[in-house]
Amino acid sequence: MPSFEPSDATMQPFLQPVIDTQSAAVVVALIGRTALGRGGSELDAAAPSQVAFVGWSMANTRGAQPGALPRSLGISCGPAMFQSWYFKGAAALAFPRGLTPSIPTEAEGGNAGSELARRGCNIRDVILLHSRTEWSVRPITENDLGLEVLYDGTTQPGAHKPVDIVAVHGMGAHPDDTWCSQVPDQDPPTYVNWLKDKEFLPASVPHARIMRYGYSSQWFGKNATKTKMSDISQAFLFDLDEFREDKNRPLILIGHSFGGLVLLKTLVDANMEPKRWPGTYDSTVGLVFLGTPFRGTHDSLSQGEVLLRAWQLFAAERPVYSENLGILRAGGEPLIDLVDTYLRVARKSPMMPRVACFYEQKASEIGRILGKDAGTGIQPVILVDETSGSLDLNDKSDKYALPRTHFDIHRFGSPREQAFRQVRSVIRKMVDEGREMVHSQCDENDKRGCIQSLCFPNIDARQQDIASAHPGTCDWLFRTDEFRIWQTRTDLTGDQGVLWIKGKPGAGKSTLMKHTWGHCKQAFEKYTRAAYFFNARGVDLEKTPCGMLRSLVYQLVTQEPSTLRRFLPIFRDKREKHGTQWEWRESELKEFLLSEMQHDQPKPLLLLVDALDECSEPHVRDVVKYLQDLSDTAATNARILNICLSSRHYPHISMRTCQELVVESSWGHDRDIAAYVRGTLIKPGGELEGALIGKASGVFMWVVLVVAMLNIAYDEGKVEAMHRTLHEVPSDLDDLFQTLLARDKPDKNETVLMLQWVLFSRRPLTAKELFYATLAGTNAESQGTPDPSVITPADIRRRITNSSRGLIEVRKNRDETVQFIHETVNDFLLRNQRLEKLDPALELNPIGASHCRLRAICTSYAARVVWQPVDSAGQMAVSGSRYPFMNYAVSRFIHHAEAAEVAHVGQVDALWQLTENHAAMELIQACDAVSRPRVRSCSKKVWLLCAAITGGLSKLAKAIILEWGGHIGCGHESCDKPLQRASHKENTEIVALLLRNGADVNAPARIYGTPLQAAVSGGNVGIVALLLENGANFVDALRGHYSDEVGEVARARNPEMSALLVEYGARY
Repeated sequence: MPSFEPSDATMQPFLQPVIDTQSAAVVVALIGRTALGRGGSELDAAAPSQVAFVGWSMANTRGAQPGALPRSLGISCGPAMFQSWYFKGAAALAFPRGLTPSIPTEAEGGNAGSELARRGCNIRDVILLHSRTEWSVRPITENDLGLEVLYDGTTQPGAHKPVDIVAVHGMGAHPDDTWCSQVPDQDPPTYVNWLKDKEFLPASVPHARIMRYGYSSQWFGKNATKTKMSDISQAFLFDLDEFREDKNRPLILIGHSFGGLVLLKTLVDANMEPKRWPGTYDSTVGLVFLGTPFRGTHDSLSQGEVLLRAWQLFAAERPVYSENLGILRAGGEPLIDLVDTYLRVARKSPMMPRVACFYEQKASEIGRILGKDAGTGIQPVILVDETSGSLDLNDKSDKYALPRTHFDIHRFGSPREQAFRQVRSVIRKMVDEGREMVHSQCDENDKRGCIQSLCFPNIDARQQDIASAHPGTCDWLFRTDEFRIWQTRTDLTGDQGVLWIKGKPGAGKSTLMKHTWGHCKQAFEKYTRAAYFFNARGVDLEKTPCGMLRSLVYQLVTQEPSTLRRFLPIFRDKREKHGTQWEWRESELKEFLLSEMQHDQPKPLLLLVDALDECSEPHVRDVVKYLQDLSDTAATNARILNICLSSRHYPHISMRTCQELVVESSWGHDRDIAAYVRGTLIKPGGELEGALIGKASGVFMWVVLVVAMLNIAYDEGKVEAMHRTLHEVPSDLDDLFQTLLARDKPDKNETVLMLQWVLFSRRPLTAKELFYATLAGTNAESQGTPDPSVITPADIRRRITNSSRGLIEVRKNRDETVQFIHETVNDFLLRNQRLEKLDPALELNPIGASHCRLRAICTSYAARVVWQPVDSAGQMAVSGSRYPFMNYAVSRFIHHAEAAEVAHVGQVDALWQLTENHAAMELIQACDAVSRPRVRSCSKKVWLLCAAITGGLSKLAKAIILEWGGHIGCGHESCDKPLQRASHKENTEIVALLLRNGADVNAPARIYGTPLQAAVSGGNVGIVALLLENGANFVDALRGHYSDEVGEVARARNPEMSALLVEYGARY
């Protein structure tokens, strides 16, 4: 065996670092000028030989003769496993100890020299060097970070239920090398990645997409990174969200060691912010943990010998971030908190992922973590035993032992290895179960979203508001011939199953219908049932056919699974087309219900609709016609459908073949009135009771009000006055209202104002808002007093009842809004023109004067609110609790101004005065949600005009423009511009008016850009043409932040607009 002399001049530069050592892990291959790049893959094409041999591990080299080869002469780890450093004329290669396969020595029947020569390297070209200061794990570069797809089978034929699998490496490991292993008995050595190579995991899950995730994991040495688990988790979530377009695709996560803890943290974070990371938590169906220390690692790693040795070796020269190992400390609070938090989250989840925990059975030479021989002398230990490596959840959590160390529990060299087959079997089972789990969960999410999309505020509030029947009343209906025929009909074609209950206003129809609905839940137990109670005093959906249809469909899909299955595709189609910003249309709900009449159903159907007359007359006719169509369709398809309706006698609308019942003409109704009088009149019986029943004429509302009046007289000790009161009270309900309101009381002004608020508020007021709004209008100094904290709901209810003479009630909904006790009160005040008779100031223009008064109360209230324009959101919350009427006042005053303008009561002068009140306008601009986004630097007058335009308040906007001119706001570019607002909102009339009154057609603005850019963005071709005709500069529109709107948006969205712009010089 040839030898070499250390004094050889060519070797001297490389022999200098050599020191006596027990082991060496750096080999220098000297082959002339051969250059060996990272991974041994870049070799000089002109080199005399290719270097396949790259190094060996050597023991006890002290005193060894150069020609005496070590017993274990080996080939290092594969190309992806080692690190290269360059020296002049040579390449130094470092490899982890213990990973080098042996080359047979001569004593073992081999010839090391010939083996090396066969591999293309002469023995004299190899020397051993010691390099304690370099790390044996391949550094992680920017290109290694994040998600990388290793195998994608989602595009293959038959991949109709794809799955994502993501593997996360541990601390101090490389994201690719972690999953690689040398194939046994291969010459030359071959390395495989069990996540990537097709004969491994891809063969078992061919339709999966398999990825690995990389993060900066080194905690010591020159490439050390100081990072926190929360940082890794957030970056991981970001990548998952970006990669996974289908948020509902099943997800299986694999983690080795510290990587498993990263998975727990990721899932906890995803569960805390489901809107930010949609689908990540809910779609995770499987978790595979390989040596994950849920209860910490052996102390020698996290706080013992390895950490101490790291400080000794590296801290003086390069970073050692020991806190990165702190999470691994057994009994450490951060680790306990993380695991406990995940367990709480998982146990509360409706869909818990399957968990598989693999723990090691062999001791690990943990000193090798530091590389080279730096860890020599540290005793081997089992880092993660059964106790620490198991996560106990429920019957879906399994644990498995593998005869591996901590450093090879995640590496598999052959698909025939028993350890790999165990892991593969677990993952394959997770894939199969996960597909069904996520499919089921997606269905559940869709069902929940579909049902919620049909709901709206107060969907069933009217039914709750209606007073329950007095004990012993209303049951007469179920004994009438009409009801019995309707309930027991057998002729599905001749009798279409409609019962229409009619009656006078205030006769008690709604109470009767509520009682009937309760009865039908038992009498029609085998039916699918749905009811709707119209409410003319509620929000729009409470009094329109669309609200009725949404409520009926909601009730049907929640009772009948087959109906929901047929409705879900309609919901999914709308969501796919429109995202989250859409509403159900009346036409599509009508079509769906009609189609349901054509399907075979397991149960017959009952529909109950109360107070049809509380729609407008065209709506009433439309609803009746539609219900007739439903009945006809059901009869044609032999489907049992029973419909019960109620309404006033007017408007007169007919329906074919229906049972009709008139409440006040029914024998049982008079008995109900008598029962109510006997049960509620303090002094019943005798002549008074008979006179009261006779005078009622079947109107239950009249009886309720009069009984209350008689009881008050009795409480005041005026027993003798009870007969006189009954005699004087009018029998007509409208006249009775007039009598109640005409009573001479000192708070009459408060009564009128309270009625005005309920009649004309732009949204339903809460009881507290009505209380303080009325105080603000009747006593200007009292809007902030009494202190809201000392006023109870009971106090407010008594005040409302007393001031309104019992005509206003507090609803039983969440917000406790107020309304009239019956729609007849609204009719009395407006349709019968009684409001103006209550206050002389209202005689000429009751509606306009009322809105003017309410606007004035709002602005006056805003001017007196004490607040600080710092931290507006927090201040608004505080001020809202101190000033209960503030939110309504600052957000709705402008709507009352619009309504007053519509009724020909001018508001511009009053608004001009408002703009001079700096404090009030600051508050209004801070709170009001009408005009967004806000530009606070604008003048108050510009802001008001922009708010009117944005809110669609055209009458008010026109009045302001005519009074103040169209040029306001044309000064500074930072200021909001009315012309831009109108152009974007597609209000052609306002745009034309602004241009005629001096608006600058080319003035730029921070919001929307130029008027032309704003118009293109809004999409109205007519406004774009109007601006161009009035001199809009097309060249200016192609500049600035909004210039893309003129080009791409116009061309993509509107061919007509694109052609118009081309006509004026656009070039695409």
